[in-house]
Amino acid sequence: CSYQCSIYDPLNFLAPLTVYGKILLSQVQAALPPTSAENWDTCISPELLKQCQEYIRQMVTTANPVYQRSPPAGRLSELHIFHDAGRHIYATAVYGTFIDQCNRSSRLFYTKPRLGKRSVPQMELNSAFQASTIALYFSRMFPDVKCIYLYGDSQCTLATLASLERIA
Repeated sequence: CSYQCSIYDPLNFLAPLTVYGKILLSQVQAALPPTSAENWDTCISPELLKQCQEYIRQMVTTANPVYQRSPPAGRLSELHIFHDAGRHIYATAVYGTFIDQCNRSSRLFYTKPRLGKRSVPQMELNSAFQASTIALYFSRMFPDVKCIYLYGDSQCTLATLASLERIA
């Protein structure tokens, strides 16, 4: 737990790795709830221990990330926000598109993964809500951006949103 909490990644660029650690931590806490004092000194199952050891090995052997501090040349003109969900997690990623005369380039701005224990359709709705909330924040941070695009692949989310339009 202390190893997982010691990782400083404010923009969540290491999310593909750290999310796996969060899932493992939730599995450990489900197997041995920390609210029970006797569980503090109980060993976890060999299978879970092996997964935790593999996770730490991956984290230790992963190269240190390198972040480009300056934006690409040009003007930030578009934001592309992708969201998706699965059984254990939903996530959002924000890319900015910079245009300089005839050249276009993109840069990853932000990611936000979240763990959840709901059905996949509910997780998909959560990801759509998270993406729209992030889009609102980014529109306030970058008022000169004229286009913000949201991308998702969930048919159940589209059906739910369509039914809400009829109700409203």
